[in-house]
Amino acid sequence: MIMVHDGYQQTTDLLNAIYREEFLYVIHINKQNPDLRRELNHLISQSNFPSHNIYILPEERSFVTPFSSYENVRAQLEGFSELLCLGSWDFVISLSENDIPLRNIDDLAAALSPYRGFSFLSLPPNSAKYEEESALNDIVFSACDGFVYKVAHKKPTSKIRIFRTSGRGAFSRDFTAYLVNETKRSEVLNDHQFYLQTDILPDESYISTVLMNSPHRDSVYFASIFGTMDIEVGNYLSEFYICKNHSQLECSGIEELISKSHSSFFVRFRSQPPPDIRAFTLSLAKDNYYGLFEKYFPPILQRLIVEDAVKRFLAKEKLPSNNLHVESIVKFHITPSLVPRDPCCSSHSLTSYSEITDFTYWIVANLFNSTSGKYIEARLMVQPSLQNRFCFSDGDLRMAFISPWIGHLEPSDRQFSRFTPEIIMPLPFGPAFTDDILINLFFSTEVVNSKCKTDHKGNPILSPMNTKNFTDFIIVNLRLISPNYEEKCATNILLNWKNEETKTTSTQQKKRAIVKSFVMRCNNMEPGKWTLQIREMEPVKSDVYHFPLYLFDIQTSGDLASQLNELVHLWDLKRFLLLNNENSFKFFESETQDENLDIPKKKIKLSDFHNSENAKHQRSGNSDFHQWFICTGGFASTFSLCLLIVLVYYRKSRFHQNLIWVLLLSMILIVLLQIALYLTLCGQ
Repeated sequence: MIMVHDGYQQTTDLLNAIYREEFLYVIHINKQNPDLRRELNHLISQSNFPSHNIYILPEERSFVTPFSSYENVRAQLEGFSELLCLGSWDFVISLSENDIPLRNIDDLAAALSPYRGFSFLSLPPNSAKYEEESALNDIVFSACDGFVYKVAHKKPTSKIRIFRTSGRGAFSRDFTAYLVNETKRSEVLNDHQFYLQTDILPDESYISTVLMNSPHRDSVYFASIFGTMDIEVGNYLSEFYICKNHSQLECSGIEELISKSHSSFFVRFRSQPPPDIRAFTLSLAKDNYYGLFEKYFPPILQRLIVEDAVKRFLAKEKLPSNNLHVESIVKFHITPSLVPRDPCCSSHSLTSYSEITDFTYWIVANLFNSTSGKYIEARLMVQPSLQNRFCFSDGDLRMAFISPWIGHLEPSDRQFSRFTPEIIMPLPFGPAFTDDILINLFFSTEVVNSKCKTDHKGNPILSPMNTKNFTDFIIVNLRLISPNYEEKCATNILLNWKNEETKTTSTQQKKRAIVKSFVMRCNNMEPGKWTLQIREMEPVKSDVYHFPLYLFDIQTSGDLASQLNELVHLWDLKRFLLLNNENSFKFFESETQDENLDIPKKKIKLSDFHNSENAKHQRSGNSDFHQWFICTGGFASTFSLCLLIVLVYYRKSRFHQNLIWVLLLSMILIVLLQIALYLTLCGQ
């Protein structure tokens, strides 16, 4: 769903970047600008877009849409209603012409695919329950002739809670149908329709309030699908990035865009970006994103990951190791995990640092079955086993972010591109021989949710860091343990947070939410698995926190393939799906799957995938008996035998002649069904 206010060129750029024939697109054009409608219609008609899946709402179903007005919401609802009439889909993405894609739209489709039936908001909505917010809830606002006016006051309500967050999101079909159909909505929501549409910011409160007061509130996640950026303001990580003699615009703009592209799919600038920044952003959506770190993640490593996954699958299914061979990789998507693998990373205090995220790899590959001589499509889901962030259920150290991706670049080193996705990388390894490790520690006194407490599978910390023991500072000891289990580097860091404690409200207890970032120097760190140990030393001692990291010699001059073989074990196989020409398939999940991977778990009954006659004889138990029973005619024979027994037992005199014909016709149908089952299940 695309809302167009006044930019037809931005709209066509957006469509060019996100268009796919299998998706549906509904466009609402601001009714106040008829020239915009004509121009956009002309541009789309002159483009190469097929007309079957792009719909522009007619003028009689369009609205004047000033910002911060209910008319904006009303136009969205009209578009959602149109989409519900257009066929089958899983998610509706709410966009405007000011949104610029950071990633290939296929990456977003892959990231959303495990969460059908769920909705996503950009940030957790704030509940308007404090006095300064409720005062705004009592004022009536209304739009007229493209302007929003304060027109009256209204009585406060206690029957529903008003929630505010960005109106952008990805919404499930079920919730969308609930949102636009008043017969499905609760009586309370319908009674407060006027109250919601006269809010000060309906485009930030209407959808989120309906969602959080509906039966769908338990099927909502919060993910950084959309980002907002001000190119004059640098990222909080930027101070550690080496600005390699480029303009301030490049350092504060392009490098922040690269950082956001790891965790977000769209970005919106607070002001109109310069043409170069806009062009660079659009180039990322044309798969240039993957070109940024191809030097660190070459195609040969992608192939080795798939080959290793196939080996794991064959071993799991007890099939011959040479049964399947990787022919080619069709698609390779690296996406942020929209739901954290560790529930402790879902804390509201960490949502401001959404650029630090988990990653998932979605792969489509062509395989060759050497026994049957057939080509098969395989779909894989793998995740890095070594993450760059670590979350905790005990103490006030809620998250630690460790990155070795800052020390290997020097201003004089020209073999690297000037645009490199530093600091945050979707890879489970870092560059060997680096001299620096970036460490970010996130402290908070927010109450830990119960799911974090019960589901957390990290190392137990009996004596964690706890801010109730803090005065104005603490001393933290850092140690780097080499692959040879030797202490390579050690230092003490003074963390000072005087005057950093803040109050959320005048009536609430003081809460700390503090981020400390620092760099640990350690020269020439060799390849292999390292361990960073962190421990509070003063004023009280805590247990030791252990953080693994793996370093690889990216610039190796030796046999790259043999050295990359050691890296494939840094990814865990989560899902494996095989599709052959007859559309039968086999589903596989690793037994080591992280139980904290919060994906809706639905039992799926799948038919067996038989690669060869040898594989058939290797199967045992009920599946062997069922296949033998069907393929040898047991289904029809058993029915015929039962029919014969019935005829002999009751004798012909007890039957009406027409009933006998019915029984005979039933037997003929069963025989035909037996033949169909044989051709379907036994002819492969």
